[in-house]
Amino acid sequence: MRGSNSARTDGAGNGGFLLRFCFAGAAGLLLIAALAWLLGERTALRMRGELMDTAVRSWDAVLTAHYAQYGDWSHLPDLVPALPGGTGLTVFDATGNAVFSAGTAVPGAPARPLLLNGEKIGAFVLHLGPAPAAARTSAAVPALALLAGGALFLAGCTLAAGSALSAERRRAAAQAAELEALRTKVQRLERVRSSMIADVAHELRNPLATLRAVTENALASGSPLPPERLAALHDEIYRMSKLVGDLNQLALAESGHLRLEKAWFSLAELLQNTLEAMRPEAEERGLALEWSDAAVSPLLFADRVRLQQVFVNLLSNALRHARSRISVRLCDAEGGAALAAFVEDDGQGIDEDDLPHIFDRFYRSRQRSGGSGLGLAIVREFVRAHGGRVEVQSRWGEGTTFTVRLPVFRE
Repeated sequence: MRGSNSARTDGAGNGGFLLRFCFAGAAGLLLIAALAWLLGERTALRMRGELMDTAVRSWDAVLTAHYAQYGDWSHLPDLVPALPGGTGLTVFDATGNAVFSAGTAVPGAPARPLLLNGEKIGAFVLHLGPAPAAARTSAAVPALALLAGGALFLAGCTLAAGSALSAERRRAAAQAAELEALRTKVQRLERVRSSMIADVAHELRNPLATLRAVTENALASGSPLPPERLAALHDEIYRMSKLVGDLNQLALAESGHLRLEKAWFSLAELLQNTLEAMRPEAEERGLALEWSDAAVSPLLFADRVRLQQVFVNLLSNALRHARSRISVRLCDAEGGAALAAFVEDDGQGIDEDDLPHIFDRFYRSRQRSGGSGLGLAIVREFVRAHGGRVEVQSRWGEGTTFTVRLPVFRE
């Protein structure tokens, strides 16, 4: 009896120990799960705080650069991309009136001021969307799984925690990539703006100084300017106005803000009309204009006015340098997916050292001087805006050929 009682006592003790061990293990695992959940929440909050600071700085730079370029907020719909779910942006002018809103607005949120050269130009409110539902619900998975016990719970907890962190990291990476794209766009806009200001200052400095000297002398002497002098001044003012207009169009194209009014039309017809318009000037210079379209039939979906300017610039360039003829050809390219237009002259050609820079703004080679230096730069940017490309081939003493390739979209 004594041995039997002793065995039962030992069995009861072992069972109690195992029960206490199970409870202690479950409590320990639950505590670990709670600590892991708290740590994950703290990490997520810190990451969202850093992401919010980065987003605020980026949008401050984007909005300030936008206002510096346009002088108002009217072009914001063209700048702001589609915002992800739950994210919101509201922009106010200097008087506090809301001028733009996208995404989810947050009433009563504090506005952050926007400053340009120390002057307040407006304010904005930025709200990041909530974390994905998976990132919230996954925090409860470890505690529930721990109650099921053992190694299976530990494996499930590890997978759930990894999934939650991966989802949050993917979201953070996606938003970081979007912000980086915005930074790149802001930097490109700033480069275009700075280059345009420098170019305008360089090209207008001397003509404006001449105009100022002539008008000041006329005012000082009290005598009227003769008609021929006024006509010369008018021509100079017209040239400067055209230069500023060309620079503005070029800056819009380089920054991706050039508006295209696209419609279906025949590129062959456009080229023939352009050639006929320029034929009198060619005849005056003793040049022959040759045309060939190789029976090209597809219509082009593009901005007719912009493309007409492209070929006017190329033909004007050819008229200045051709010796006896200019040839214009149109044919299918890339298996019918594109149209290729060739403008060829038999001029002196372009030096190999000048070819890589021929499309740069205000670049004038030693052989092809004349003009404002913007024509070929406009050609390149307008063709790029249509998803095409322009190329140049030249042989010294034989002539130059410009090739414009434009994608064809079937009706």
